[in-house]
Amino acid sequence: GRLVWAHWALANGNAGEVAREFVGWASLAEQDANVAYAGEVLLIAAEADAAMYRLTGESAYRERAIQHVTQLLQRGNRNGRALLTYARIHAADPSPDLDLLQRAIQDLRSLPGCVREADIEALEARVAARSGRS
Repeated sequence: GRLVWAHWALANGNAGEVAREFVGWASLAEQDANVAYAGEVLLIAAEADAAMYRLTGESAYRERAIQHVTQLLQRGNRNGRALLTYARIHAADPSPDLDLLQRAIQDLRSLPGCVREADIEALEARVAARSGRS
């Protein structure tokens, strides 16, 4: 139901709609005992908020996305999508923490097959551009 719709909506550029829908749902999921379900809800909410932060630059989206990813990581859900979302949030910052991004890239590389190589390469290119390397 909702999870399938959210994946479809994110893939089709409707991050704003997902972010609005998942605001309350994510806070409920933080207390949910079903770790897999709660993790997926939090991850979708984080991905939607991160996408909205990249589009709008509004710090409220950034803070909410970081909160969701932090909840995931604290629950032991250290998967590639969570790490990639976390890195994308920080990469969109006006003055990103390049050391943090380098560590995130290393972590992503240590989880082969969890995220697309193109996503990691795009992140590396952004870090290189921000640090003055090409």
